[in-house]
Amino acid sequence: MQSLPRWSVLLLLPIGLLAGCTSLVPPPQAVLAGTWTLATATQGLLGPTTLVFDARGNLQQISIKAAGNVDLVRNNPLSNTTVDGDQVSLDVNILLIGTLHFSGTLNPDMTVVTGQLTTDLNFLVANVIIDNGAATLTKGQ
Repeated sequence: MQSLPRWSVLLLLPIGLLAGCTSLVPPPQAVLAGTWTLATATQGLLGPTTLVFDARGNLQQISIKAAGNVDLVRNNPLSNTTVDGDQVSLDVNILLIGTLHFSGTLNPDMTVVTGQLTTDLNFLVANVIIDNGAATLTKGQ
């Protein structure tokens, strides 16, 4: 097997380093790093909901205080988070029975997202979609 000329290694090394540095740039959803509280204008089945995101904006935990003081906690839930400018979209699978859909607008301080929440529950014989209405996602202190 023939080795590469020494000059080609010197040429390829900076290209490799630059390609590797792109992973150091945090993704847009990194603005969500930390603990956030999701609240709706009207009290429904879902009570206070806490979402914990890692430094790259990946959802690590969701905790829901449901009706009847039942605490539902899910670590590393199946989720999809998108941040495009000040627009935030979040889909979170909750206990394999449904999905929370939240979308809204991030304020300039990046501490509050104001938007809409929908809960999609999947039962064996029916799919129930609950419009939770106006909701806010507020970053903890």
